[in-house]
Amino acid sequence: MKRFLKRSIVSFVTALLLLSTASNVAATEQTVMDYVALGDSIAKGVTANGDLGLGYADFIEAELEARGMTVNLNKSFAVPGYTSAQVLADLNKPEIKEALTKAELVTLSVGANDMLQIAEIDLANGEISFDLKEAQATLTKMAENVALIVGTIKTINPEAEVYITDYIFPFPHLEGETYDLTAGMMEQMNGAILAAGASAGAKPVSVTSLIGFETKDYMPNPQNVHPNEEGYKEMAEAFFAVFDAPAFVDVKGHWAEEAIMALAKLNVVAGVTDTKFMPDRIITRAEAAALLFRMIPMTMNIPENPGFKDVSEDHPHYMAIAKLVEAGVFSKAETFNPEAPLTRAQLAKIVTIAFQVKAGDRAASFTDVREGYWAKPYIEILASNGYLSGYTNGRFGIGDSTTRAQFTAVVYRIYRDIEAYRFLDGK
Repeated sequence: MKRFLKRSIVSFVTALLLLSTASNVAATEQTVMDYVALGDSIAKGVTANGDLGLGYADFIEAELEARGMTVNLNKSFAVPGYTSAQVLADLNKPEIKEALTKAELVTLSVGANDMLQIAEIDLANGEISFDLKEAQATLTKMAENVALIVGTIKTINPEAEVYITDYIFPFPHLEGETYDLTAGMMEQMNGAILAAGASAGAKPVSVTSLIGFETKDYMPNPQNVHPNEEGYKEMAEAFFAVFDAPAFVDVKGHWAEEAIMALAKLNVVAGVTDTKFMPDRIITRAEAAALLFRMIPMTMNIPENPGFKDVSEDHPHYMAIAKLVEAGVFSKAETFNPEAPLTRAQLAKIVTIAFQVKAGDRAASFTDVREGYWAKPYIEILASNGYLSGYTNGRFGIGDSTTRAQFTAVVYRIYRDIEAYRFLDGK
């Protein structure tokens, strides 16, 4: 189970890390940088023994200065114990506004204390419990606050580059079911923090994508939820993985450029490599599952194994596939065929169900979509909304393979229209 959880979160956040499309504050462009670190004790740099030490912000500062910059780091507004609501409220303080106005770089670590406050924790006996309904409500409110925090920072200083971090798993010393449940909660929390921050314009930084859930080397004190300096160094390394990431080089002028770059900005589509999206490459069923998993709301529970013979718990997209089966997007069967091309008919079905799309007011009919065909209702729903169309010869191409650009474009068109996703625009 530990390996499964590690892989599932890594597959989720690695995609986020590949997609920073805006230029960073390059050392060659300026010699002085004002850097504000906001958030809780992780932003402050509290270590595993409870003392204030060198945190990830200090290691970021050191690396930037090694690159020839003069960095003015301000950690004075990071407060141990702060929740997302407290960080949000602090943004009204004149001294914080002034510091943010001058900042070129802002990092944010917030959200963990929201969840810790509702948990019953007895680390001495290795016990942690929480009410799932309360946790879901807290997670939702925390994500809203994170988006508001980032949005407020961007309003105060639109030119500042804002990076939001996830958290190193702080409970590697737990065992059995307690470990599994806590790791599952951590997975949901980290994903919510990164997605909410990215939706408002922050660049997501995930140390979990680098080190997973086997974190005893970075969390040596079973009675403390803070990492040692080695853990903070890993967080700084995760930061530079995003800070130094190049943009896609193969979508300029492509017909789906707007859709690709828009969803890349929201950090829900991943490149095939760090620099190439490969828009005309065929998308597989597993890749399609991974993209939908990053876009639609999911319950917090760990799903049961759907039982596909060709999708083990070690598969990089196992979590996405299992959760989408649980949600009814994919059907149970003997095999899933994860590497098979996603057909256009399959595309119509899974996105219609995933986004709960209703019929539109446009007439739609295709010569190769016969009455009684299993995908006919889904094809007509998407076509009636203008989310996809057929070929000039009147065919839909039910068995044709879907490209990465086509899939991204359909999802983007739906995203623009669905009221439930308004918060992703920072509205």
